Amino acid sequence: MTAEKVINPEEKAEDEWQRAYDKRYKSLELDLKTAAGIPIKPVYSPKDAREVNYENIGMPGVYPFTRGSHPLMYQYTRWTTQQGFGFGLPEHTRERYDVLRREGLSGYAGMEAPFFLIGDEVTTAGYDPDNPIAKGRVGKCGVSWCTTRDLERLFHDLPLDKMFTVWNIFLPSPIALAMYIVTAEKMGFPTKSLRGVSCFYVFEQMFMDHPGYEPENALKLAAEHTKFCARNIPYWNSTSFDGYALQETGANAVQELAFMFAEAIATTEATMKAGLSPDDFVSRFGFHIAAGDDFFENVCKIRALRQIWARLTKERFGCQQAKSWRASTIQVETAGDSLTAQQPLNNIARAAIQTLAAVLGSANSIWTTHYDEALSIPTEESATICLRTQQIILHETNVPNVVDPLGGSYYVEWLTNKMVEDVMALIRKIDDMTFVEAIKNGWIRQEIEGSAWEYRKALETGDRVKVGVNKYATDDKLEMRLHKADPEVEKIAIQRVQEFRAQRDSQKTDKALQKMRQVAENFRDMWPDGPEIMPAIIEAVRADATLGEMMEVMRQTFGFRYSY
Repeated sequence: MTAEKVINPEEKAEDEWQRAYDKRYKSLELDLKTAAGIPIKPVYSPKDAREVNYENIGMPGVYPFTRGSHPLMYQYTRWTTQQGFGFGLPEHTRERYDVLRREGLSGYAGMEAPFFLIGDEVTTAGYDPDNPIAKGRVGKCGVSWCTTRDLERLFHDLPLDKMFTVWNIFLPSPIALAMYIVTAEKMGFPTKSLRGVSCFYVFEQMFMDHPGYEPENALKLAAEHTKFCARNIPYWNSTSFDGYALQETGANAVQELAFMFAEAIATTEATMKAGLSPDDFVSRFGFHIAAGDDFFENVCKIRALRQIWARLTKERFGCQQAKSWRASTIQVETAGDSLTAQQPLNNIARAAIQTLAAVLGSANSIWTTHYDEALSIPTEESATICLRTQQIILHETNVPNVVDPLGGSYYVEWLTNKMVEDVMALIRKIDDMTFVEAIKNGWIRQEIEGSAWEYRKALETGDRVKVGVNKYATDDKLEMRLHKADPEVEKIAIQRVQEFRAQRDSQKTDKALQKMRQVAENFRDMWPDGPEIMPAIIEAVRADATLGEMMEVMRQTFGFRYSY
């Protein structure tokens, strides 16, 4: 008697699906890809999930943290509602912060609402408003500030020890931190009590044709900034590595993670060379990534980020502490480059869907972008809509009730695993060159530009649909109330900085700036064995040096170039 063949239920189901497919669609072949160009199938099954090692999935709050940084996520502490803001003068930006705080802008674990400060083009580039290069740009696309007096206008009467302050100012970050430290001291808050993050993006700017320090010097400064924060401000994140800017420049999701991690690796190894154990500082690193149009790719990108960082910190850097393996500060910002000037109200739906993806990926902090960003600085109305979007998801959908609710999905687990593999392959390519060399020889920039070109070509051919742009476009003009810049802002800002200089002890300032220059040169030439630079910057701030004056010392000392 012959034993009957045992049919695996999975195989039976897949065979039935294939027969149904062949009968209905015959020889139809689909060319399906994620936004990053990863080839995908129209349906996934348990067979695809078996390709994934369960040890790389695990449970939330357990190494490798793929499913979440903590055992409970939003059931215990909701995500931080971030929203960048800044325009006009310090008092204008402070007024917007107070409005958002009243409307429900929330901090982490019962803390005050975060102050996510965006400087104008002039401040972010490191110039004072009366510099000729600043003409016509003061107070636009951010707030104008350059002195500790300006910071007093921004932060007066706020509990700086109970709030998270985000300095979105890029290259001048060490100077901004020094000015914040001195301002906080005047307000009665010791340095060790401050909480926040410096967005010290020393490399990403080169990919956007913005000026930056020479790469070797940039890495020294990044390591020094990290060391100073680790030793002096225990609750301060020395930087938030910025994948978002890479994505906005044209990088796809795999490139965004890989190039962001390459910078994190280089910074970590440089800081270790400067004498610190990685367990002393990597837990204070943050990550800022974008949530773009591809919903599931966004979810999987967040999950892949946590897994990759856990593996890097444990296996590559040799970290011994679980807090070092955990990427506990992941800020997801809904993608600005996905917003359109055409039919701008569509952007409300885009940002809401991207916000939901960030929630399903268990991000720690979420910034929902404004529907009018493609047209102007956001209005108070659009800023409130961003808050309401997050509040609706939090309170009305019940989505936050379960940690990683998409975990176990055949497709989600397969795609997360695939993204991890592809990101690690890119990291190995960069390792072969070294990160600095990959910048200097233009390889990273070429990779990003190639991805940007593919995206643009797909839009022009219609292979990629953008609703209201290359499909369902109309000639209707929508009347919108947009933010209007105050023409008096530039005049007032110039007057203020000139009065500040007139009232200070100029000899004391000049002496402190000269000391800062001397220390900076020795730091550059003798690193990692030379002097520390942050104390000299802090002393220059105490001597009433302006942001532009201190940045001029930095530019002259560490070199400045526009791109590679």
